[in-house]
Order: sequence, then C-alpha cells, then structure tokens
Amino acid sequence: MGGIAHHSWENVTAIGTHEMAWKKGHKCLTLVYQINEGGRHLLFVAQERTRDVLVQFVRMLKADNCQRVEYVASDMCRNYLDVVQEFVPYAFHVLDRFHVMKKFNEALDEIRREETRELRAAGDAPVLRKARWCLLKRPENLTDRQTTSLRVTLKHKLKTVQAWLSREDFQRFREYSSSGWAGKFFRLLLRIGVKQRQPSAALKLFRESELTAAEAVRALI
Repeated sequence: MGGIAHHSWENVTAIGTHEMAWKKGHKCLTLVYQINEGGRHLLFVAQERTRDVLVQFVRMLKADNCQRVEYVASDMCRNYLDVVQEFVPYAFHVLDRFHVMKKFNEALDEIRREETRELRAAGDAPVLRKARWCLLKRPENLTDRQTTSLRVTLKHKLKTVQAWLSREDFQRFREYSSSGWAGKFFRLLLRIGVKQRQPSAALKLFRESELTAAEAVRALI
C-alpha cells in the first residue's frame, strides 16, 4: 500500500480509480490517480479490490479534501460506487463507458445462449449458433461475412435481436448533453423492456448492477 509521500492534497479536484491484474488467479491492484488538468499523479496503490481498500484512500485524503473533489471516474464496481456515494457525495461520478458496455455485452450474450437452447429444444433453425461475434462486435468492426450474418440474424423476431437493438439504442446515450434528458432516455429503455416482457440488455444491466438512472447518466461522459 502506498502513494506519493508528502503530496499536496489540496490540489486534488478530480480522481480516477483503476484496477490492474498483477498475479495469476485474478489478483488485482487498486490504483487511484489524480486526473485534474495540470496535475496528473498516481496517488495510491493497494492490493485487492475491496471497499476497505478504497476507504483507506479516502481517509488518507481526509474529509476537508474530499469536499474539494469535483469529479470521480471509476468502473461499475459496487464497492467503488458505494464509497464514492458515502464519502464524496457531491462529486460528479463518471462511469467508465468501457465497463458499462461490457455489462451490456455480457447480458446480450447470456440472452443469445438461452435462446439458442430454446430454439434447439423446439426443433427450430439454429439461426443464432454462429452469430455470437457478429452480435457482440461493433458494426463498424465487422468483416464482410459477419455483416452479412448480422443482417440475416436481424430479420428474425427474437429476444436476442431485441437485446441487440437495446444495446445499439444505448449508444445514443453519449449524444445527450443534458443529464436530465439522458436520465429520461435511460428510463424509457427500461420501460420498453418491461412492457415487452423481454429480458432486454438494458433491463438486465439495471438488475445485475443495481444501476440507477442517476448513475447511468454519468456514463455519458
């Protein structure tokens, strides 16, 4: 555990958390950086990725300096979300877009696997059997063959197709400059998933991560 000795904490107005694998078996380090413009430094390093580890950093930062923090960037780890809410409640919390979309892709792939089994059991055509990567990759990164496969897949009325469309709709999230309208858009995605009684990727994201609309808005940065 450690950081920068004798660092001037008064200048820390934006921080970012990051995890890094350092041993086999999913051993992780927690790193906290100062990321405000003109002052980017590594502030803290500790083993493991637990709530207690991040609390140790916050206590080292001290309450007065916590009040000066205006922005916090992190992934969607529940531990990180809870600590920020408890100790730095007035900071604007920006969620790492990479991890947000990773959640969507995990939910989408789960839906695809479930529906593949359902189609097989019903004796229907295995339209999703080789569709995994054409659904998970960004459309602009698809090969010509994968693009053709995606077009064929999207012609079917499947839960997987609905989940893929939900994920693509969520890409529009970043187009919003107003957090209010972004929150309304996110809640609309959830209502659509509930109304259609389909396990949309947006709905699964909400349930699995316990992500609130307010937290989701912060993913648009």
